[in-house]
Parts: sequence; C-alpha cells; structure tokens
Amino acid sequence: MTTKEKVICESIMRVQKRIKEIDDILNATPLQEIIKIRKEFQELIKSKLPLQEEIKMIEKFQKEEEKQLKIFEKQQNTLKLIDEKVKLAMELSDLKGELYWIKRH
Repeated sequence: MTTKEKVICESIMRVQKRIKEIDDILNATPLQEIIKIRKEFQELIKSKLPLQEEIKMIEKFQKEEEKQLKIFEKQQNTLKLIDEKVKLAMELSDLKGELYWIKRH
C-alpha cells in the first residue's frame, strides 16, 4: 500500500467516524433519557439504601444527566450538523473515488 493510499484510508476512517458521531447526536433522545434518570432518582429517594450507596447513585445520575444535557445542547444546532454531515458525505465520496482510481492503476 502506498503512502497516498494510507493517507486516503485514514481520511476515510476519520470522516466515517465523524459522520457516525453526528448521526448519534441527531438520533439521540436526551430529554427522554433525562426523564428516565429523574424517575430512577425518585425511586432511589423512596428506597432504604445506605447513605454511601445513595451518594454514589446520585453522583452517577448527575453525570449521566450532564452528559444528556450536553447532547441536547449539541442538538440545538441541527441545521449546522446536517450541513456538516452533507459536506462530509461528499468528501467521503470523493475520497472513495480517489482510492478507487489509485487501486485501479
């Protein structure tokens, strides 16, 4: 494999990874997950767990809720994400075409 092929293959992998990240953001349901986390938190409050376990669970819920809020914030730029995805799809197509011609010759 030539250096040019390696560079193109790495670029293809990088573009595919970013497209997957964008798809994951667009397809996520962060508000639904936050509601689920809060319901679990309510159940935790009603339970009779030791204080140390409750603290650990609360920290876990907090981290998960913060993660979901970040995803929600990213979703607020849906048009920007879709635009980026389209550009990446065109770039991916160009890279695959270039790789095809390199391998053919």
